[in-house]
Amino acid sequence: IHSSATDINEALNRIYSISFVPCLIIIIIAFALLQIISYRIIKPIKHLADVASDYSKGDFDKETGISSKDEIGQLAESMDYMASELSKLEEYRHEFISNISHDFRSPLTSIKGYVTAIMDGTIPPEKHERYLNIVLDETNRLTKLTQGLLDLNRLEIYGPYLKLSDFDFIDIIKTTLNTFEIKCIDKNVAIYLNNHAENTTVNADKTKIQQVVYNLIDNALKFTPSGKNIYISINEKKDKLEIAIRDEGIGMSEETQKKIWTRFYKDDTSRGKDKAGTGLGLSITKEIIKAHNETIEVISKEDEGSEFIFTLKKSMSDTLHSGETQILINANMK
Repeated sequence: IHSSATDINEALNRIYSISFVPCLIIIIIAFALLQIISYRIIKPIKHLADVASDYSKGDFDKETGISSKDEIGQLAESMDYMASELSKLEEYRHEFISNISHDFRSPLTSIKGYVTAIMDGTIPPEKHERYLNIVLDETNRLTKLTQGLLDLNRLEIYGPYLKLSDFDFIDIIKTTLNTFEIKCIDKNVAIYLNNHAENTTVNADKTKIQQVVYNLIDNALKFTPSGKNIYISINEKKDKLEIAIRDEGIGMSEETQKKIWTRFYKDDTSRGKDKAGTGLGLSITKEIIKAHNETIEVISKEDEGSEFIFTLKKSMSDTLHSGETQILINANMK
């Protein structure tokens, strides 16, 4: 209180001079930290924003180039994965359009050619019936392709409407195989059933499971050479039936196994020369099994055949067929 103003000012000046340097150092350090934070966070975020902008324009080849272990690195890794999946989706879209265009163009070209030839007299009247039957077959093929595409689209968007009931799975196999008897005899292929289950009654949608069995047997028969066999095995796995349909065909590569569930996929160059299929059968099969909350998988090696395995939930009621081994279709019946 009794100090002079001069003494007080001198004391303040000493305090200011002492605190100025530390404050200046703190400010410099703060700016340095801000620069580091900007470099480590803001710059990567801006880079990710630029990459995301490229993705929005359809350029999925650009990578983030960030591999840190922090949250920014995790975001970059997620964006790289997203770009990879979107790129696959884009490739699938182009392949889908190409496949559907080819599958529609081929029968339409045949129909147009034969009808034009009939109308301009190139095909004589006595041969009209033969070529009109070809036109009818191509029309049925287009109808089947369109219906299959609509069914698959409905399955993927809404899921199938399931009418669950208890039925004997053995009956489904026998009923379905009646449609293949002539084809098996003509191709000299035998189909065997090996049942190791005591209870073969399942709880599922009977019509759709019959479609699954039909698609898998049709696929097996399509790629099984003359003189070979197809085996249907049934085993019990706790509260489920495990059904395996194995052929002695030409098998599949690992790459093909990843693609067979894709709609319109037909590996004709390696799996056979059949062009009548729509390429939708296995896609529909997977969606039906998926709707039943069951699983389906394929085991295959090239030149050693393929085996499709799926599961179904068993019913509580018992239908005993244990230990049966049957030849459902014998090629020697011809």
